[in-house]
Amino acid sequence: MNFQEFKRIIYYLSSSLNLDVKELKGSNVTPNFHLALMKRAEEEVCIICSIHGEWAFCNYSEFLSYKLHFVDNEHASKILKVHFGITTHKQSSLIEAFVKYPYMSSSDIAYWKPKSLGEALFNWWD
Repeated sequence: MNFQEFKRIIYYLSSSLNLDVKELKGSNVTPNFHLALMKRAEEEVCIICSIHGEWAFCNYSEFLSYKLHFVDNEHASKILKVHFGITTHKQSSLIEAFVKYPYMSSSDIAYWKPKSLGEALFNWWD
């Protein structure tokens, strides 16, 4: 997914959730995903989307330390599904053992040896 489309979806989502977009980061060589942080008062939603269109939610503080702690957000997931046809990964699937997707590079897998699906989908590999 390109960054412009990601931003368009994020601004719609933030409006639907009554949250402010506080940060947007586009993918690069690393990481291989876009990130959006939305907040208001005590509520915070951090959502990521890989360059291959895989979506998930995570805790923002772990992103800053190059680790991802995945979380679920049923309300935001439902909005993405209904309005954009986007299915987000659930935390439970992302922490399961690694399964290779067809677009994943065999050489990256051999070198980085991901332990979970989440690590393979959302990473800082170069």
